[in-house]
Amino acid sequence: MVDNVTLSLREIENYRGQGKGKPSGKYLRFFCPIHGGDHQRSFQLNLETGHFKCFTCGAWGYLEESKKEWRKDKIQPYHEPIPKPEEVKPRPELRLILEELQKALKGSWGEKYLERRKIPLSIAQSCGIGYAESGKWPHLGKDGKPIYQWKWGRLVFPHTNLQGEIINLYGRAVGSDEKTPKEIRHDHLPGHKGVFNAQVLNSQTVFICEGGFDALSLMAAGYKNSCAVFGVNGLRWSWVKAQRVVFCFDQDTAGSQWKALAKEGARLGKEIYFLPGEVFHGYKDLNELWVKKEKIDIGEWKDPEVITRLPGGESEIMATIQETYKVISGMYQPGFLAWCEKNNPKKYQEIEELQGCIEEAAENKDLGKLKVELNKLVDLFKRR
Repeated sequence: MVDNVTLSLREIENYRGQGKGKPSGKYLRFFCPIHGGDHQRSFQLNLETGHFKCFTCGAWGYLEESKKEWRKDKIQPYHEPIPKPEEVKPRPELRLILEELQKALKGSWGEKYLERRKIPLSIAQSCGIGYAESGKWPHLGKDGKPIYQWKWGRLVFPHTNLQGEIINLYGRAVGSDEKTPKEIRHDHLPGHKGVFNAQVLNSQTVFICEGGFDALSLMAAGYKNSCAVFGVNGLRWSWVKAQRVVFCFDQDTAGSQWKALAKEGARLGKEIYFLPGEVFHGYKDLNELWVKKEKIDIGEWKDPEVITRLPGGESEIMATIQETYKVISGMYQPGFLAWCEKNNPKKYQEIEELQGCIEEAAENKDLGKLKVELNKLVDLFKRR
């Protein structure tokens, strides 16, 4: 196999007089000028990044024109700074603040708001929820004065880590969406986010929601191992010790977002499930369903439809994939691939192509090729 070849676009187009190539999505397909292909268009070129690869001989590289642009812009592939995971430290000072807010919950506007959303006070208190009246929400501006206050106050949800230590606080303005301005409805204190009721991530099975009220609704319905990640992008797989993960995201959540999470979790060896649409009975989220029906019937949740499985059926193949992706997941923080796609498209393209080769090898149960491709992927992630 020939690695890191440089060809000009003219050289590719002039080979066998093939011209502009055959469009295939965002790629162009050509006969390969490297190994002299003339039977199939196995040579794939991405004009946007300049990257090409032949799926027959395995040769790959970049267009001469693209490399000139890198030199012109002083950009070299694989050398952009890559964000490293930041340590998420507990904040003991927030524990003291939250304890005072917890004392204020009973008899407050916050308790009345919980009643309207059909959440028992005892469940809210068991999860550490408090209430901040106007002026008491501890979000301070640059001048040290309270900001994002609301006339009816806020219900305060703790962000925690697996040990139950406070990482941050989330305040939900008391009142219906119609009565609370969108720009002030939700507020998190500055800093890292944790997970609401994060301790349940240590359980064998966990129900993961986007928002705190969905998690509370599941708890009220009897599904105690429920938590909220405050948005699809708030999930850290390194925190998820559960083997079985059930996604309970809102019906309006972009499918590509949570399906990407599901795929990542499956590669880490998790059993990934989701709640099908019929569970919601036409309502947009679990809390709305709970308010209207006071019942959430997940059904046979121990065996719902599997959203994604690892390819291949051999245990050694599955174990090999899982072990490799565990190594990779420990290298970078959540959102790295999205960052890479935006800031380092050349590296992102290679990662995508290698993952395609890995899936193909797994489907064909070719353990030898699988290990080779997985090692390439690890090496690619190690580069700076």
